Amino acid sequence: MSSTLNLLSDMSQTPLMPTLLGPAGAIEYRLDLAQDSHSSAVLCHPHPLYGGSLHDGVLAQAVEVFMNHHIDCLRFNFRGVGGSAGQHDHGQGERDDVAAVWQWLTEHHR
Repeated sequence: MSSTLNLLSDMSQTPLMPTLLGPAGAIEYRLDLAQDSHSSAVLCHPHPLYGGSLHDGVLAQAVEVFMNHHIDCLRFNFRGVGGSAGQHDHGQGERDDVAAVWQWLTEHHR
């Protein structure tokens, strides 16, 4: 799987996040790298049908704590959220998304 960076057609829009290839297509993610990191964490956002996304405030707080403990953090949007392809799959597809993100992280990061 490879990471790609999307280009904006209108630079006044919110910048697009990088994507990795998942089972339903592109998965939008953000990778925060800690100084002198020794491990990594994958963080999942709250329920996508109730407004959850990788920009959730709880995830931002978790990233801050992990980074202070030298742990890199990868947070992502489940299928159908933000720039991620696909649509909500009532849990099954979302588990597949987590597996794809974990696999990408272990193959491409440190």
